[in-house]
Amino acid sequence: MYAIAIIISLITAIIAVFVNPKLVILIPYGVVVPLLVLLPRFVYSQSSKMREHVNKNWVTNMEMVCVFIILLNAPGSLWLHDTGIQYDRVIHYGAGFFVFFLLLMFYVSLKNIENGKKEKILLAILVVSFVGLFAWEGFQWFLDQNFGTKVFFDLKQSIELDVTEDILYGTLGLFTALMYVKRNGKFLDRMK
Repeated sequence: MYAIAIIISLITAIIAVFVNPKLVILIPYGVVVPLLVLLPRFVYSQSSKMREHVNKNWVTNMEMVCVFIILLNAPGSLWLHDTGIQYDRVIHYGAGFFVFFLLLMFYVSLKNIENGKKEKILLAILVVSFVGLFAWEGFQWFLDQNFGTKVFFDLKQSIELDVTEDILYGTLGLFTALMYVKRNGKFLDRMK
């Protein structure tokens, strides 16, 4: 799975060079994303403590989530954000959904989840993810202010409405992921 994620990321970076040249696309997809995709596999292979808590399925699941995130984001980064069709809503919904799973799988890699603590852990991950939605908006604003990027904007609506929608759709994604995990209790067991 990691090879698929890296190939998609590098193709996106190459397209960004020739079709839609933006450093804000080239650097993340050409450097940052491939390194992040390799991180779970690398840490798993190097950490005996992690291998005590999770199995190879954990690595595969992490990589699969990365593939979905890249597939969701690449079209928006290359073209769809510039069309004004509000693809941002799809991205923020998907980001909320997939980030919840990434945090949950990261937590599982550090500790075994005892049955009595499952609800508390899910709530904590939900809260951390929700705060992350606000942090992401702040990060985009910071990039625009300090590096001259143009990621904190919307072609069709005011920035206030855009930020509100981004957080709303991200929150819907978080709650969808939470409901999925609660209804499919064996999801966590497959990683152990």
